[in-house]
Amino acid sequence: MNVIGDVLTLPDLVAVADGFGGRDDLAAAALEAFAARGFEAAVEAAEPGDDLTGTTLTAVQLDGATARITHVGDARVQLVRGDQVDVLTHDHTLVAALVESGQLTEDEARSHPHRNLINRALVGRPVVPDERVVDLRPGDRLVLTTDGVHSVIDPEVLAELVVDMGGPQSVADAIGAAVEAAGSPDNHTVVVLDLT
Repeated sequence: MNVIGDVLTLPDLVAVADGFGGRDDLAAAALEAFAARGFEAAVEAAEPGDDLTGTTLTAVQLDGATARITHVGDARVQLVRGDQVDVLTHDHTLVAALVESGQLTEDEARSHPHRNLINRALVGRPVVPDERVVDLRPGDRLVLTTDGVHSVIDPEVLAELVVDMGGPQSVADAIGAAVEAAGSPDNHTVVVLDLT
C-alpha cells in the first residue's frame, strides 16, 4: 500500500483525503482503512471524530474500462477526454448547497467566507457517500484535487491546465505551481492519472 500523507496510489485504486480540525492524521488513517477494508472501515478510522474534526475521502477504483467513484467531502474528480473536462463529483459544502438553491452565484461562492464549511465528511459516524460508475476510454485522464486546488484556481485556468498534453507529473506540477502563485492558502493535493 502506498499512502503518502493524504494520497493513496495502488494499481487499481487512487484516492485523496483531506483532514480538518487539526487532524491531518485522520486522512492517512481513512485512506489505509479504505484500501484494506472498504468505506465503512474508513468511517471507523475517522474516530475519534466530532463535527469539528474529520476528513474528506474521494476514491477512484479502476476495473477494466470502468471507474467506481466513492466520494464524501469537497475534493473533486475530473474526467478529461480530449479537450472536454467533466467534474464527476459534487462538493458537499454549505456554499455548494447555496449555489444549487440559487442563493449564490459561482463567482460569489469562490469568495464566500464560509466556502470551506463541509456538510458531509468522515467524522466517526455513519455517512452515505456519493457513488457512481463511469465508463473509461483509452486516452482519458482522471484528475483528483483537494479543495486547496480548485478553491484558488479559476475554473477556466484549471481546465486549461488539466487538458495539457504533457505527462501526468508535468500537469500535476503545473497545477501545484498555479496554487503556489495564488498564495497557497490551504494545503493542496493533485493526482493525475492517464489511461492507456
